[in-house]
Amino acid sequence: GPPKAVMLSHRNLAWTADIAAEMINLSSEDCTLSYLPLSHIAEQMFTIHSPINVGSQVYFFSDEKEKFPQYLQDVQPTIFFGVPRVWEKLHAGITGALSQATGVKAKLAAWALRVGSEVNLKRNHGETVGGVLGLKYKLANKLIYSKIKTKIGLGRAKICVSGAAPVSKEVLEFFAGLDVVVHEVYGQSEDTGPTSFNLPGATRYGTVGKPIPGMDVRIAEDGEIQARGPNVCMGYF
Repeated sequence: GPPKAVMLSHRNLAWTADIAAEMINLSSEDCTLSYLPLSHIAEQMFTIHSPINVGSQVYFFSDEKEKFPQYLQDVQPTIFFGVPRVWEKLHAGITGALSQATGVKAKLAAWALRVGSEVNLKRNHGETVGGVLGLKYKLANKLIYSKIKTKIGLGRAKICVSGAAPVSKEVLEFFAGLDVVVHEVYGQSEDTGPTSFNLPGATRYGTVGKPIPGMDVRIAEDGEIQARGPNVCMGYF
């Protein structure tokens, strides 16, 4: 439909910024890369309101889109929000590079992907990883994950998020194999950003997680998603 101007109050923004920082454990030690338009509510929440609350660092990206990969490598953000297209491009670039590997390198990469998938499946269910699998993970991290993650700019990332549109389960599973767990979030401007979120330790690929703390969400008989909470907007301008 036609674009609408969503009216967000100070309380909407402040409450959501507090909840967002709490959900991803944001602190003054963190840093983010701002690259989406600042009219995008998710971008505002991740790179303006929540960072202001905790005093974290924000690097602002210029309009030179071709330099995005280099900026991501330079910043090495600890918190990274990507729309599906960003994750798809990273996925294509990495799979292209891995397809060039042969012999021992190819087998090592395939082994590391299997280990990463197994480890992060357990972590997503809130389980701890130890024993033989823990040793395999440490070895795979030293040989594969740490190198690839640093090369693409996610060497320090502790929370990676995808939102604004659906991302394929295949892409999410691939990144989990590289020890990059991407948490899907669902929301809209009317809810000051998030409505539901896949929290660390409670993540299922192909879903948008549970309602964020403090919100009530229900599905109406006609399928409409209805939300209530301190982050729901004042209305349309």
